[in-house]
Amino acid sequence: QIPGSGSRGRIHKNDVLRFAEAQPEIKTPVPPPVAPAAAVPLPNARRKGSLLLTGPRRIVAERMAYSAFTAPHFTLSLQADMTQAAKLRARIEKKLPPQSGRAPSFTAITARAVAAALTRHPLLNASLSGEEIILWEDVHLGIAVSLDDYLIVPVIKDAHIKNLTQLAADLNDLVKRARAKRLTPAEMSGSTFTISNLGMFGIEAFTAIINPPEAAILAVGKITETPVGVKGKIKLRPMMSLTLSIDHRIVDGATGAAFLADLKTVLENPYLLI
Repeated sequence: QIPGSGSRGRIHKNDVLRFAEAQPEIKTPVPPPVAPAAAVPLPNARRKGSLLLTGPRRIVAERMAYSAFTAPHFTLSLQADMTQAAKLRARIEKKLPPQSGRAPSFTAITARAVAAALTRHPLLNASLSGEEIILWEDVHLGIAVSLDDYLIVPVIKDAHIKNLTQLAADLNDLVKRARAKRLTPAEMSGSTFTISNLGMFGIEAFTAIINPPEAAILAVGKITETPVGVKGKIKLRPMMSLTLSIDHRIVDGATGAAFLADLKTVLENPYLLI
């Protein structure tokens, strides 16, 4: 019904506005407001209380919902043999002076291996901005930390240029201050890749939701003694589950698999990090 003023009758915005202004006003009846549905109690269930979805919990909820419904997730998983990583950690612990604290945690060792692997797989260290995929030169590792009622992600800046000792010290400091709620906004932003480790809760494997606008997130499970085949024999080895959630708009399956295989190689040969 709208005559177009453009070439070959193409309709422009002004044509639509002029047509709309010329139409007689139509009053649409407004339906009465619908009351929200009341919660249906379960049989024999007593309500303990309720919590408002506000503050940090609401921010986390909104970001995770945005990620889950906009980024097409797919996952890849494998297990890494942590035998050599455990030996490396034990050797470091023996050499530490009493005042220096603990040896690097397995989370720190994994984070150092991830940072090294990301430099060789730039599409995993990337962000989606509109129609542009931004490849980051620096690796800023986010480490998911659970607090009482929500999750925060402190960031280890420039993780790719830090040795294992430096990275472990930064990680310990960030986690300690995160749990004391003493992090600055700058220390919780700017990550290019995120690691979520639930192994300390006994979780053997899980999938994580990508921290937008990053390309991927790594879920790390508990190290468990698992029977594996070694040169034709069954042996118990400390195996750790690694599950990579990937935004399929940025990374294809083969690219993600190559990163995960590289990470497995580094974790099983941790002396490559030194």
